[in-house]
Amino acid sequence: NLTRRLVKASLFICCMDRGLLVVLGALLGAAILPSLLHTPPPEHPALSSGSALPRRTLSSQSTRTTFARSTRATPRLNATAVAKGNQRGCVPKKELAYDRCFCTFPADEPHKRRSIRGWEQFHQKLCRDARKAAGVEVVWYGDSITEAWRGTSVGMISERAEGVPRVWNTLFEDKKNNTKTSYLALGISGDQTQHLLGRLESCELLHASNLQPKIVILAIGTNNLGAGCTAYETNLGVRKVVHTVKRLRPKAKILLLGLLPRALRTTAGRLEPANNIFTRRIQEVNQGMEKLAGEDPDKISYLDAWDIFNGSNSSNQVSDTIPKYLMPDFLHPSAEGHMRWGQRVKQAVEKMLSSTVTIQGASPGVL
Repeated sequence: NLTRRLVKASLFICCMDRGLLVVLGALLGAAILPSLLHTPPPEHPALSSGSALPRRTLSSQSTRTTFARSTRATPRLNATAVAKGNQRGCVPKKELAYDRCFCTFPADEPHKRRSIRGWEQFHQKLCRDARKAAGVEVVWYGDSITEAWRGTSVGMISERAEGVPRVWNTLFEDKKNNTKTSYLALGISGDQTQHLLGRLESCELLHASNLQPKIVILAIGTNNLGAGCTAYETNLGVRKVVHTVKRLRPKAKILLLGLLPRALRTTAGRLEPANNIFTRRIQEVNQGMEKLAGEDPDKISYLDAWDIFNGSNSSNQVSDTIPKYLMPDFLHPSAEGHMRWGQRVKQAVEKMLSSTVTIQGASPGVL
């Protein structure tokens, strides 16, 4: 309204006083330019210390379903509050991987990353794949670690995923390797739980009527922790993702993958909580996943693969460091890491599809 009034006033005064028109023109520019030049703050940090933040762009208008941006303030939590394990928002500053917290959106509310260059286009690509996925028995949703199966990062060829698509072909598509089950990987690099919710609630599941999988694999949550979210906040998001899948595909079983260990590059992959800001929170999130699976063991299974990347028996036993040949940047598994992880996942899927297949040490709801 202010802009319209200034424009009308400028036109009216144009023939009366050119000097005053110049002043009004300056005021008009001051009112409009800030809104045109404003760039929203980043939603999350880069996935590794060696990569730059994605370039921010103004969100494009779309006729597709959108989700309102939350206005909920994200509180800074003190160490005592975080220790209670029931706080939303950010961890204390000393536990942040970056100079500030990027946990700016509720983990359990759908939100699409349209301001990230290439995200919307790749999301639509995954939607097309989902719509054409009639007959696919297993669909795998997640973030960069899942997208690596395609060899890409937000749809672009990724060097860190080199060799991973070949592993996918060997494990999940090679008929000579006794691969009888059809799989589909739908992951987007950098996504957190709220972003996956936005994808599920649109064309990657809700409006993909041809996609009727027997099993839905979920590997999500590590980027919430990387952004500075508490384990409690992250668990809320994971729980909402699981409930969303159950609502949209009630006949499907769910395989919930525990978060893999991660570390900052500056710590040389050490996993002891005293030297790793992620270990404690990852343990809490994985414990929450295991509890969630136990609430509905007939529909949900939980798979812990922590021992693959640190040599311990479970995520409750922390030791040693992450081997670089399995996880070069201490976050994204290498082709060899994906091979070992994928073999564990494939075994779990076979167990879920056939009661005749057993896994040593399995218990109801936990694989």
